[in-house]
Amino acid sequence: IGFSDSLNGAAHTELDTVEREDARNLNGSAIDRMRIPETFIAIDYMCALAQNVLQRCEPQPAKLAASLSRTYGAVTAERMRYQLIRKGMPERDARSLSESLAKKAIINETPFADILLSDEQIRQYLTEAQIRELSNPENYVGESANIVGRAHEELFGKSVFSK
Repeated sequence: IGFSDSLNGAAHTELDTVEREDARNLNGSAIDRMRIPETFIAIDYMCALAQNVLQRCEPQPAKLAASLSRTYGAVTAERMRYQLIRKGMPERDARSLSESLAKKAIINETPFADILLSDEQIRQYLTEAQIRELSNPENYVGESANIVGRAHEELFGKSVFSK
């Protein structure tokens, strides 16, 4: 993230110092000569770091499952909020309710699904099956495994995930 912020700043600096073609102004030329090569060096370094991470990527299902279980499913609070909004709950209410229930799950070390199932407001909008499906953190990882797997296969010609 720090590198992307730096590159974003460099791009803004470059664009801010652009002068009209027909004007003879060297106002930004010194900065341009310094920032453009520096930016490409940073991009090259970021790509090398990403390649290094992908090369060493060895998923360990037990550790992944342990990490997910430590959240008690609270990582799905945003997903739950969106579903509540889709079902008709006002956005402000959905946000504050899902946030407070996620905090409650973590503080009480109770599965988020159980907290949601015990809440009457939630039960007005969602069935038990919907709550269990939406609050299952294993369903929340999305396409991350596919994205990492494809990138690894393209770079190194082998899959890191068993199919």
